[in-house]
Formats: sequence, C-alpha cells, structure tokens
Amino acid sequence: MKRQNKLIALTIIILGVIISTGIFVGRTKIDKVTEDPASNIKTLEIQPVSRLDHIMGNPKAKVIVLEFGDLECPYCQQFHFTMKRIMQDYGDLGQVAWVYRHYPAENHENSMLGANASECFANIDSTKNNQLSFWNYIDKIFSKNEVDLSKSALIKTAVELGANFDNFKDCLNKEDFKTKIERDIADVDKLIEVEKKFMTPYSLIISNTGMVTSISGAASYEDMSSVIDSFIN
Repeated sequence: MKRQNKLIALTIIILGVIISTGIFVGRTKIDKVTEDPASNIKTLEIQPVSRLDHIMGNPKAKVIVLEFGDLECPYCQQFHFTMKRIMQDYGDLGQVAWVYRHYPAENHENSMLGANASECFANIDSTKNNQLSFWNYIDKIFSKNEVDLSKSALIKTAVELGANFDNFKDCLNKEDFKTKIERDIADVDKLIEVEKKFMTPYSLIISNTGMVTSISGAASYEDMSSVIDSFIN
C-alpha cells in the first residue's frame, strides 16, 4: 500500500440510520458523497461500535474517532501519539472516545502477526482489564523508535507486561483472533471502494449527531482538534 505523510480529508455524511446498542453508539450505514456532485451516492455498511471493539474513553462521548491502523505502519505509530494527546485533552473531559480496528497491510510481513498479538494480550490479560491491556500493549510496541513485530519481540513485549510466556505463545501460534481481524479488514475493503485515496492510519471522526469526517493519513494534533472542536461546539 502506498504510504505518504500527507493529510487528505474528505467528508462523509451519515443519513438517517443511527443505531443505539446499549451504551454504545453504532453507525452502520454510510452514504459517501463523492468529489463529483453529479455522481451517484454510494452506500456501504460497516460494523457498529460495540463491546467487541477496543475503546479508550467514554463510549457516550460526543465524538468517536474510529481508527483503522496497521501496527507496522510508521505513520500509524506517529498518529498513535497524536491520538494519545487528543485523549489527554478531550478524553478526560468525556468529549472523545477512541476506537481502534485493524488493517494489517499485505505488504507488511509481520503486520497480521502484530494485530493477532495485540488481541492475544488483551484476551489473556482480561482478568485485569482487557480494554486497558490492549492499549498498554500497542503503547509498548509503538514506544520503540523502530517497531519490531517479530514473533520473539511480540512475546517479549507481552511477558514484560505480565503475560505468561507459554499461554501467550500458544495463542499467537493458534491465530485465534484471525476472524475478528478479518472482519475489520472487510470493513476497510468496503471503505476503499468509495475512498480513492485510502491510506493508514484511516480515521472516521463521528459525532453523536451523525456527522462524519474521514481523514486518511497521519493527521496532526491541530487538524484533529479542529475537526473535533467543530463537532462538539
């Protein structure tokens, strides 16, 4: 997949269908308005935000940032720390929630392995807090100057964070979360059909009123906060 450190913002409008599932807000039907106003509107459906997702912050927040990321993507690493800052400034106030879904690129050798490892750690460490465990694991991965998603490095990271060596290695070998990750990939495949300039990280910034802006690439803190402010004010 082509990588470039350039912000490309396009507008998506969700019309009519906003589905509440418990405390979570699910948006499943997206009508994409293309750059050509005369062209047909293309409709697609993706998974609603639910308890199956990795969510940082209040699920009832005014704004949800739904990120599709690749743990082997250097721009995703950069954007991760932008989002950490966003959550410090907006998440603590209950204004923004951050949802992470996987899109491991085929041309990244260990990307799928890394995605599976993050799910393994969240599951194995779930007796503590599987939401926090997931974020702690990818924080640790991205904390290195050069991300290492080799099997040995992924196991070492898990053990350093408290996972049992044998249990984690067994989960990694079984690829228990492949189906879950493939559901995320299927959503991206739908998005790519209407998003000509898709790249990771790819974020849907969703307001509780149903407005959505998509941002393709590693957006700056200033760009993210500008969109978020326009949604919460």
